[in-house]
Amino acid sequence: MTALFQRPSMLTLAITAALTFANASAQDVAVTPPSGGGFVVKDSSGNAVRFRIDASGNLILPGLGGAAQQGALVCFNSATGTLGPCVPGTGAGNGPAGPTGATGPAGSTGPTGATGAGATGATGATGPIGATGPIGATGPVGPTGAGGTGSVGPTGATGPIGATGPAGPTGAGGTGSVGPTGPTGPNGAAGATGPTGPQGIQGIQGVTGPTGATGTTGATGAAGLVYQGVWNSATGYAMNDVVSHNGSSYVAATNNFNNAPDSNPTVWSVLAQQGATGATGAVGQTGAAGPAGTIGATGATGPVGTAGSAGATGPTGATGAQGTTGQVGPQGPQGPAGVSGSGAVYGDGSAGALTVSGITDFSQLLSNYNFQFTTININAGATLIVPSGMVLRATGNCTINGTIVVLNGAQTSNNGTATLGIGSAIPGSPFGGIGSNVSQAGQISKSILGGGSGARSTSVTSGSAGGGSVSMLCGGIYTLGAAGAINVNGQNGVAATGTGTVGGAGGGAGGFVAIAGKTSITVNGTILANGGTGANGFSSAGNNALGGGGGGGGVVHFFSPSTPVVGGSVQVNGGSAGSASGGTGTTPAFGGGSSGGNGGNGGSTTVTATGGSNGYILTTIVSSPENFFL
Repeated sequence: MTALFQRPSMLTLAITAALTFANASAQDVAVTPPSGGGFVVKDSSGNAVRFRIDASGNLILPGLGGAAQQGALVCFNSATGTLGPCVPGTGAGNGPAGPTGATGPAGSTGPTGATGAGATGATGATGPIGATGPIGATGPVGPTGAGGTGSVGPTGATGPIGATGPAGPTGAGGTGSVGPTGPTGPNGAAGATGPTGPQGIQGIQGVTGPTGATGTTGATGAAGLVYQGVWNSATGYAMNDVVSHNGSSYVAATNNFNNAPDSNPTVWSVLAQQGATGATGAVGQTGAAGPAGTIGATGATGPVGTAGSAGATGPTGATGAQGTTGQVGPQGPQGPAGVSGSGAVYGDGSAGALTVSGITDFSQLLSNYNFQFTTININAGATLIVPSGMVLRATGNCTINGTIVVLNGAQTSNNGTATLGIGSAIPGSPFGGIGSNVSQAGQISKSILGGGSGARSTSVTSGSAGGGSVSMLCGGIYTLGAAGAINVNGQNGVAATGTGTVGGAGGGAGGFVAIAGKTSITVNGTILANGGTGANGFSSAGNNALGGGGGGGGVVHFFSPSTPVVGGSVQVNGGSAGSASGGTGTTPAFGGGSSGGNGGNGGSTTVTATGGSNGYILTTIVSSPENFFL
């Protein structure tokens, strides 16, 4: 009986033939497995079986099914197990392969189908790899034969190679005729589906619609008053600067220098005139003296006796009995309970009610002045001037219908660098300062300096100061009326004068305002925390000096248990940049100060002058606003 199978590798066949031929010669290597065992060949790891002959003589090739397909058949003799080429005609339908037909022309590529709308299903999780089965135990080694191993005989000499015999004559039959072509084999299995065609070309992008018309710019609000302290003949002042002088306050009608306010009415306007000193009150009448008592007669002085000799010291007397304890006096009246806990943030009200009807300047008060009020009221038309860093506290309501002017905080000396304020980095030349991010700004409850100052040349002695800082903590309702205003604007940069070529100074940054209302907050007035504008470049020789950067916008933060009602104007805008002076040359300018927003860059050969960026308007809704100020 003859069987056929796909031909394995030549090494496998050689090993199989060596182990299975029944008529092996004496020179063959014989492998004798133990009783009940077989012959196994494994891979280098010792785990996977590559070749096996079991105890019954069955030949097993586990990897044969996955081997590459070959073009010839191998048969074996069922009686002897001998392998070899198949007898012609064995295995019907397996005749020699016919010649390969010519390749037909390639058909045209069909259109790419539309991408399906369905979402691609998720790839299933890869199943776990099964555990490797255990390796069977090695059978016991058979006993050594009693005869022992015989000695190895000497290797015999290799005999000479015999001469090649003559070729035999060609048989008379000649070459046999070619057998008939075998029938065509069955069609092979259909090939795997080809890959999906490429995605179609993306459609043309639609035309961008026209840009809408730019709305008209709103009118610029009127500049607020900027308090500059006591008038100084060595300081230059800008329009709307407010100073005090000889008991009165004045507002600058124009930019000026060394013009005394009380003798230059065209330059300075009276803001509040010092009142006349009141008449001294009459001295009250001295009351009548009471009658003097009668003095008794003085007795006669007796003669001085002679001093007697000192007597001996007598024995110490016995300690007297302890007296009884006196009665406990009555308990005094209990004092009023002090404010404790988080409520202390609003103060204890010990300063009473604050009412401002004219101009009140807290910047001139002593450091130990009490700012803990019961209520705060600033009437319409009145002005309260406070230093930067001021904290006003009230146990009750705060009603602001007038103006709160906060003095500038961060300032620059004539030959010093800019001051930081609540920003993250100071400005220089030409770059502006870096402002706080919104998370940093949200954690500030009060600040001494407010907005940072802008950078400037040492030849410029004024301007560029940062806006100040003020906190108002009210234990009741906070109301900023329609006529009320709080001003923490940064100062504008001041252009140089005289001779020389000087880049423009940077504007000061807007300041910081914190308002806490335990009950509610209503804002119908104006809160200004804008950055100052950068100064223009200056050159007395007609050269080109570039403009300074604008100051960054400030921070306004509301703390209340409900959303503040804001019907007025809250501004935290960055200041605009200054202009170049024109002409030739490129003298660099200075950057604006930072606060909530970044300061703008001053102009240089590589940097364009820019305005400051806007600051932040923050709202924290919390049932106990005071906890943010502990």
